[in-house]
Amino acid sequence: MNDSPMPGAVDVAAMREIEDRVRARIRAMEEDWHGMQTRVRLLGLGLGLTLCLLGLVMFAPGLIGTSASADVVEGQHFRLLGADGLVRGEWGVAEDGSTRLSLLDQRRQPRLNLTVLGSGFPGMALINDDGQRRAVLGLLPDNTTTLVFADGGGIPRAVLGLTHADEANLVFADAEGVTRMGMGIAGNGLGSVLMPQDTVDSTAGPEGANDGP
Repeated sequence: MNDSPMPGAVDVAAMREIEDRVRARIRAMEEDWHGMQTRVRLLGLGLGLTLCLLGLVMFAPGLIGTSASADVVEGQHFRLLGADGLVRGEWGVAEDGSTRLSLLDQRRQPRLNLTVLGSGFPGMALINDDGQRRAVLGLLPDNTTTLVFADGGGIPRAVLGLTHADEANLVFADAEGVTRMGMGIAGNGLGSVLMPQDTVDSTAGPEGANDGP
């Protein structure tokens, strides 16, 4: 009698072993697939965060702290150019130590000047087409704040000032720059009006003083 296993039984055992191996391989492939999906999601999330940070740096740099060295541009003279390549502004430090900012029109003519003198006193000038300063605002060395209005020829015609002692003054001049009227209020509140054309000539002799009925 032959004790060897039946051919059918051998085939069933082999088939089960093959099926077990196939199922194990499928489970391994599924685990690899799930791990790959997780890595892809993490990669996509990281890429999205990177793009968001890049957008913030480009369009809203103030929201993200950066090193000071990346925000500082150093130089002694800067020029602002228009779309046509023409100079429309200049900013720099002059040889006398003053800082100057000049804004130009399309003809490259200065129209607005901002200046801080080397001694630290600031000023601003509005300039017309002919290069004349029509309005000037400045803080003088004696701490007087002055606003000057000039005519087309550059002659000061009106001056408004406030001294360090809180004295306010307003002076008007004619076309030759001669003062014709002035008024002011002292620090104690007393007001005064000056009309130079109505003042008595101090050089008049006693004869003129004694003339009368």
